[in-house]
Amino acid sequence: MVRLERHVKNLVASHTTAEGGKILHRYATWHLLRRVRRRSRGKEITHYQLAVARQHLRAAVCLLDWLEDENLTLATCRQADLERWMTSEDVRHRRETGHFVRWALAQKITSDLSFPAVRWNGPTPAMDDDARWDTARRLLRDDTLKPEDRLACLLLLLYAQ
Repeated sequence: MVRLERHVKNLVASHTTAEGGKILHRYATWHLLRRVRRRSRGKEITHYQLAVARQHLRAAVCLLDWLEDENLTLATCRQADLERWMTSEDVRHRRETGHFVRWALAQKITSDLSFPAVRWNGPTPAMDDDARWDTARRLLRDDTLKPEDRLACLLLLLYAQ
């Protein structure tokens, strides 16, 4: 927990604008850290809890940095701006950013943004043999995908299934 608190303090202190730093401080201190403390129930936090909190924090920083580059704030950002960011090539932590946007909406920092939550419904059933071989054949011949992606998909498809 001490490592996470130190990480939050350094990240907030290194943020470029005062407004972004204040929002980041509120989000990190009063939402993320409080949530981790509540879930750990006084015990040592797990590596996974630490990693998820850091991902959510990095996602918030990425969005705030992009907003600053675009001369926007969370209050002035519109849905079209957020969607432009979400569809850009170099966006990182896209899914984790939804957590921050929904928090900002609940805190009334913004009122025009929407970022739907994704619910995990458990593992999907295994593919049958015909579907797996059809997909493997498509991956072998599909030139629209990068070769390294095709290879990774084939290995996953043939050995991890």
